[in-house]
Amino acid sequence: MDIGIGLPNSVPGTTGGQLLDWARRADAAGFSSLATIGCVSFPGYEELTVFAAAGAVTQRIRFMPNVLLAPTRSSAELAKQAASVDQLTGGRLTLAVAPGWRAADYQLTGRDFDHRGRRLDSS
Repeated sequence: MDIGIGLPNSVPGTTGGQLLDWARRADAAGFSSLATIGCVSFPGYEELTVFAAAGAVTQRIRFMPNVLLAPTRSSAELAKQAASVDQLTGGRLTLAVAPGWRAADYQLTGRDFDHRGRRLDSS
């Protein structure tokens, strides 16, 4: 059985050092994956950046955003970022995308909330 654990990237007050220590310890403890919360409107660290940093301090644990809000990003930039993280971590990224449901995430990124599903479909 594979068991993953959440990475506290959106917990206020969490430091970068604490995130990296969490990743090291999860890897050493045998967890199968680290997952993140990736809402733009939440405080904290951006998930692909955290995965790249965590990949540098771990050996085998996989990385997976619970749901990455693809329509809040440029499709080309997201593709390049995800491919970079996947290569930097030796193929340990599993990308999970969705349109999300918080209008605030779209307001902050200047994207259209009402057409997020269509935007995801066309990405």
